[in-house]
Amino acid sequence: MFCPKCGNEIKEAAKFCPKCGKELVNQQGSAQQNSNQAQNSQQNKNVKKHTMKTISSKNMEQTTISDFGEDLVSGNIKERHFAKFYTLVKREKRMGMLVYLTILLAFVATLVIGSFPEAISEYGFFSGIFQAIFTAIVLPTFTWCLFQLILNGFGQACMRLIVGASKIERQDMIESITIPVEAIIAEARRNGLTLPNDIKVYQMKTDEAVVYAFGMNSIGVSYAMTELPEEVFKAKVLAELYRIHVMDPDYLLFMLGSNLISIILGLFAIVVGWFYMTFGDRRKGLLTESDSMMGALLFASSIVCLSAWMGVCFLFIRGGVRANQFEADRYVAQCGYGEALCLYLDNCMPREFKFGLKLLEMGHPSRNHRIAALQKLGVAYKA
Repeated sequence: MFCPKCGNEIKEAAKFCPKCGKELVNQQGSAQQNSNQAQNSQQNKNVKKHTMKTISSKNMEQTTISDFGEDLVSGNIKERHFAKFYTLVKREKRMGMLVYLTILLAFVATLVIGSFPEAISEYGFFSGIFQAIFTAIVLPTFTWCLFQLILNGFGQACMRLIVGASKIERQDMIESITIPVEAIIAEARRNGLTLPNDIKVYQMKTDEAVVYAFGMNSIGVSYAMTELPEEVFKAKVLAELYRIHVMDPDYLLFMLGSNLISIILGLFAIVVGWFYMTFGDRRKGLLTESDSMMGALLFASSIVCLSAWMGVCFLFIRGGVRANQFEADRYVAQCGYGEALCLYLDNCMPREFKFGLKLLEMGHPSRNHRIAALQKLGVAYKA
């Protein structure tokens, strides 16, 4: 027998709930009906505060699971991930990311096409053609595999290392974090979100109340988040799940991955330029500058070009990230948790972000812009 108000299990002969003090109905039929209602209410709850008990694993096993990406490209999330991402960017008309991807693909194509005349002039016609074809196969394949690796396990593992997220092993943390989040994921699937089948929940090592999806298969939750009201907890998790639904975490991974090559090449050029600037020959030729001068030019130009390129990349990606965040907030409001999300943004969201969290917030709109957008949607929130 369960209390109809709080769902606490009580004895059959009890007249009052020992937890909330609710007076119980004496009739056995009414009591049984209330008991069933309390059980159903208990099963329908998808978020638990850390003081509540676990959600039954039986209910979790009965939830239906939809295949991710059925409206994009058929297949598992780890197959043709880059193709799915590119297809979604085109379909949603994220022009900034589309231009960014086009620039990268054009750069690779230019290298491939430019390798033909250079190889022919250096190695001869037949040897040069063979060398150019080999380059045309290896370079795109390497680029494709690199992006696949970044968008899947390797990139997400790097993000977990940067933001300080770790696997949850303690049973009390599993009950407080993992089980409630998995229940929300199951409900989101039933409500139409297309999510990967293998989303893993991690604990973020921070005192701030935060929830972030830092990959298509990874979502991090801090313990401080479980101390907030369950509506606030659920609102924030739903927002991150919608971001996974529109593949928003891949924006950051893709930017970091594509810039990884630029950063490595840029650092190499900076080191070489610094070496020649410091130890190079300072004598000038008749028509040439000294090695020291050329090294200084290489050093300075490498820093400027690297900074400018990363700034341009951020501008390209920022528009798509902002649009996805506003869509996620709209989805939360449609689910009935708009006011709870505003409460989180206004009172619980960190005022200053450390490096890892600041990286995850890159491109996102400010809290005031998000609250204003929610209020325009009809959310009745007042500070």
